[in-house]
Amino acid sequence: MKDLKLVDRTEEIVKKDRPSYRLALKNLQAIEFDWLLSPHQSVTTGFMVWRIKAKRKIGFRQWWNAWIFDERVERRIELPDALRQMSLLQNHWPDLRKKLNNFLKDDREHGKKNEPLLSAVPDWASPQVSAPLAFDQLQSKWDVPAHFFAIFPGSVWATKQWTEEGFGALGKRLISQGHSVVFMG
Repeated sequence: MKDLKLVDRTEEIVKKDRPSYRLALKNLQAIEFDWLLSPHQSVTTGFMVWRIKAKRKIGFRQWWNAWIFDERVERRIELPDALRQMSLLQNHWPDLRKKLNNFLKDDREHGKKNEPLLSAVPDWASPQVSAPLAFDQLQSKWDVPAHFFAIFPGSVWATKQWTEEGFGALGKRLISQGHSVVFMG
């Protein structure tokens, strides 16, 4: 993230490693943020958010977190995760709520509700990231198409680990739709 110039700094936390939590929190408490967006809903994350200085704190609504956030947004489980996280900005991005509702409506009308593996990312939500490495140099060394999906199997979270078969099915489905796929990780 830092190399892509998407963030100014990063703090790494190792799950269940208390010293890493304490160090990250200490470093973050030294800064006052304009906005703090928290897509993670755990009590541990809530306590961290509570202890970090920010002019505005936005998170998903839970029964227990009214005292932590200035603004709480309904977590819409029917949205793909990236759009669900984007929904944290719905009160500050003109017509985002309408775009999310239209996305769900279009998804249902096209029958994608019965195809849980993929929903196309709407153009308005597609990130535009400038890579520090010239893409032409990359293409000159390897046969890399202009647009491709990069899939990174693996997760440290047991609840989010896909099986090899799941990653294989996703790759096959993307390829059958005419996309190029690169597995990394």
